[in-house]
Amino acid sequence: MGSMDRVRPHYLWHYLRRAMSTNCCNRLWGIGVLGMLVPLLAACLAEQEVPPAPADLEQRQVAFEELEKQVAFIRGATAAEAVVTRLDHRDYRVRSKAVKRLGELGPAAEVAVPALMRSLSDKHWQVRLDAAMVLGAIGDEQAVDALVACLADRKSNVRLWAWKAIRAIGEKAMPVLISHLSSTSPHKKRYYRNEAGQKVMVPAEIRSRMNSLGPMPVPFLADALDDEDAELGRNAARALGNLEKDASDALPQLTQALKESKDTPQRIHVVRALARIGDLDPSVVPALKEASLSRDKKLANEAKKSLNKVLKSDKKIQKRDKHPSKPKPRPPNSRAKPAT
Repeated sequence: MGSMDRVRPHYLWHYLRRAMSTNCCNRLWGIGVLGMLVPLLAACLAEQEVPPAPADLEQRQVAFEELEKQVAFIRGATAAEAVVTRLDHRDYRVRSKAVKRLGELGPAAEVAVPALMRSLSDKHWQVRLDAAMVLGAIGDEQAVDALVACLADRKSNVRLWAWKAIRAIGEKAMPVLISHLSSTSPHKKRYYRNEAGQKVMVPAEIRSRMNSLGPMPVPFLADALDDEDAELGRNAARALGNLEKDASDALPQLTQALKESKDTPQRIHVVRALARIGDLDPSVVPALKEASLSRDKKLANEAKKSLNKVLKSDKKIQKRDKHPSKPKPRPPNSRAKPAT
């Protein structure tokens, strides 16, 4: 029987309360009793054996050593094929290090593009983000389809770097990117929820980010206006409207689509795009006037609104050119030193 077995546990709490009492006598009595119990506590601890380390602690130590081993292998690898073998590791940190190492290898990592495309669907968001960054640095157009799928990722950083990668690939990515505005896109129903809880589909995400590309996608969008797929034509018109002044080269195709298209929703989007681009072509105003006389009331109303907007902007431009504003004279500088 241990020495501590003679002391009851509830007595210890009683003695401790007496030691913390505000009464001086009770406090001295409690402190004295606790002082007498110190040797008993020391003897009890001496009799007990040191408990073994928990199993989970040992497992953590083994996992940490394995992680250090894998990271050392990845850092020392000079061939992309060797690094690719670590992209399927069970630890996401190892997979992330492997992706970053492929980015450091430069042109030699082009053979790993298919493996990096698979990493875009990794379970951990950090691996997906790193894969998008590396694919943008490599600039291979075969990764565009997988990057477009990442535009519906639930993590905003992953969506941002996927778009940056598409932008870094450049004109080579435009045909594939614009094909995902059609009704036959495999990613048409993919979406994420914004801060307001609303669904944002992949085509809408592409259209909203299109203005960051400047005039680069304009020729491809203009060619898509007369496509047989009506949804592609609508999305192309909406994307051109988002580009505003950068889409001025597509005004002839827009006016032609307004006259020849049989799809009323597309014609409405074309009218709105013309209003946002402005009167930069002599055929814009006649086309809008003709559309304002349409039997379709919705199209006629949109054409009238767009026509008024274009004419107002045109009048402002003419007034500004006719009466240019003179620069206001600057007030004399009172702190200037007098001329000597």
